[in-house]
Amino acid sequence: MAAVDTDENGMRRLYREWCIKVPFDNIRKLIAHLEGGAEPLPGTDADDFLESWLEHGTGGTCWPASNGLYEVARAAGFEGFRATASMWDRGVPTHGTVIVRVDGKDWVIDSSILTMNPFPLQKDSVYVHPGPMHPVEVEWDEGSFVFWFEAANFATQFPWRLLKRHVEHGVYAERYEVSRTTGPFKTSDCSSAGISLTAS
Repeated sequence: MAAVDTDENGMRRLYREWCIKVPFDNIRKLIAHLEGGAEPLPGTDADDFLESWLEHGTGGTCWPASNGLYEVARAAGFEGFRATASMWDRGVPTHGTVIVRVDGKDWVIDSSILTMNPFPLQKDSVYVHPGPMHPVEVEWDEGSFVFWFEAANFATQFPWRLLKRHVEHGVYAERYEVSRTTGPFKTSDCSSAGISLTAS
């Protein structure tokens, strides 16, 4: 991808290119599981994640993919930071995502949902993304942002709440390691749509 301007249009272009070209999958994680595990899990390091994508077209689940997207955004000149969130709003960090700041405004660029368009974080109004594949609503609720997400493999929308910003890589590495034995993508296949193809 050619260099992008570090304005809103450039941020949108960078995220759209990521959504089109970098898949959400657990291919390397599944291989590591079948081979008896690897330490650290494949893709924990951003260079490893991106090199494997360039060579083999593989992606990753939220922790390695978010870290890779964070590093790409920073390398492109954007002010960005890693963040944690809680799927189903249970208070436990079970999801990694990326926030970029453009002209004083924060945007979420998520490496798992892959909606093509970033989400603005605005306390004064509800943001509705009417995407045909993954409709999303973002609202300010009790001191943090809640995302209502709709996916093909769920009958109704489910929430995930933004927990912490400015998270260090070590937190992502730790949570990715925790996912080795927990979560839906440890032994099952998954696609860029986030759909489990076999039972976990």
